[in-house]
Amino acid sequence: MKGIEYLPTLIQIVVLIIVIAGALRMILHDEKNIKAIFFVFAIVAILLSDIYWLAYDLLRPFSRMPFAANEIAEWASFISLGAVLASDIKAFGVDARKERIFSILFVMANVALWIAWTGEWLQDIMTGFALGYLLFYLMIHLKQSESLSKTEWRILAVVCIALIAANTMTFFVDQSLASTFDQITGMILFAGEIYFITDVLLEFRKGTNPAARISLAFALFAWSITSMYMSADIFYFVSMIVSSLSIYMMFVSLKMEVEG
Repeated sequence: MKGIEYLPTLIQIVVLIIVIAGALRMILHDEKNIKAIFFVFAIVAILLSDIYWLAYDLLRPFSRMPFAANEIAEWASFISLGAVLASDIKAFGVDARKERIFSILFVMANVALWIAWTGEWLQDIMTGFALGYLLFYLMIHLKQSESLSKTEWRILAVVCIALIAANTMTFFVDQSLASTFDQITGMILFAGEIYFITDVLLEFRKGTNPAARISLAFALFAWSITSMYMSADIFYFVSMIVSSLSIYMMFVSLKMEVEG
């Protein structure tokens, strides 16, 4: 692996350390802030995953990583971030049944794709459960905070279905056409990242809906992780950089809420 390919991971490690230091100060400011506590757990788990992956790849380059500690750390991060959102939800105060069902179906479709790509049933299913927990509460939080309009919800549903369909088609067409579908998928995922980044920045600028600010920052993270799992090469590395940005945005959104 060329040295430049380690850059996104190194950037993320630096961001994670900065965020952990800031989040710990949030806890010192308010020891009963359960969201900040779960958030620190999540970020520490991501940091451990990154360090483990980096050490493994340096020691054993070009060899496939077995079922290992980094997988468990990823599950812990998704569940902890889901717990942050769950603690912020007011007892299912809105009807988000359609969104919750859609999140479950989307994760199941993703798990099927991961298994088809890797053949690693156990870790793919476990990752699906952990990511599904995050997406389940993210859908409720997005709906309750009114972060997305009806049109945006419809577009999100269509785009998610298109992503699953395009990835599925790669198993049934020749290599050249499969590469085309991969490129289309990558561009759709990248467009989604740009959209959520723009949405989060606009919400930060307006500053009128703290809950939406949190929702959209977490949505950007979830989208970037989904993009990483669906991508390779340049699209993967771009998505990892976006995930680092989303981690910082999640931290800032929670910090702004604490500071009022």
